[in-house]
Amino acid sequence: MDLDPARVKALNQQIRHLAELLHGAKDDDHEYGFSCECGCGTVVALSVPEFDRDGGAWADGHKAEERQAS
Repeated sequence: MDLDPARVKALNQQIRHLAELLHGAKDDDHEYGFSCECGCGTVVALSVPEFDRDGGAWADGHKAEERQAS
């Protein structure tokens, strides 16, 4: 299933915003189901601090820089 990466990124930003409203944004132990930003449809479980640190959500090996390194 190929999804538009720009739409997936927008969805993930909405999930992150919702986490802030739910007061779970700073909790390292609370994970949310983000969608892989390459558009593959894989759900990636991350805390908001992990999402912020990584600059988004990607399944293992799906981030562009990781694909180029392998």
